[in-house]
Amino acid sequence: MHGNEGIYIENADFVWLGGRFRNLSSFTGSEIVKGVDFYGDNLLLESVLKYVGLKAVSSDALISGKVKLEASDNGILIKNSNLYTRPGLGGRLRMPGIGSYLGKQEKGYNQFVSAVMQRFNYDWIRLHADMGKESTKILLESYGKPARKVPYVWDKVGERFIRTTDDNMGISSKLTLKTDFVLPTCFKNKE
Repeated sequence: MHGNEGIYIENADFVWLGGRFRNLSSFTGSEIVKGVDFYGDNLLLESVLKYVGLKAVSSDALISGKVKLEASDNGILIKNSNLYTRPGLGGRLRMPGIGSYLGKQEKGYNQFVSAVMQRFNYDWIRLHADMGKESTKILLESYGKPARKVPYVWDKVGERFIRTTDDNMGISSKLTLKTDFVLPTCFKNKE
């Protein structure tokens, strides 16, 4: 015990979301309500995304990085956290139905991203997640290429992606996708 602070925790090490968490500095039991910094090692991207409320996802990606965990009345919030795959360890990412989370249509980009993320082979992924009481903000940046050619082309004149019916056209080359979206708070979606 440490005064009115409650329990003093010098070392915390636990398994959650398919990986291991270790605290970056000592903390008291009361500080977890404000948020405590941990290092998350080899977390399953699929488990993290499902925890924050994105149910239709499949991936073999392992992500690591600084994670702030905050206790709330509803459970543990992942706050202002930045996670990355390790360089040189590519894999697969499948996000069918992501289009419903992307919001407003902009120059065909959302339809294009939806098509690409149906089956995406990544070289690397960066994830920024910030859960709040009402919503969760996600920024997902990924580099790689579609597992198969997507039926979209870039219209230089209109400066937008357009769908094509020509089987000889489409996009299958390497690209970087930066996608941000807002999900309803995951605690409303828990089964």
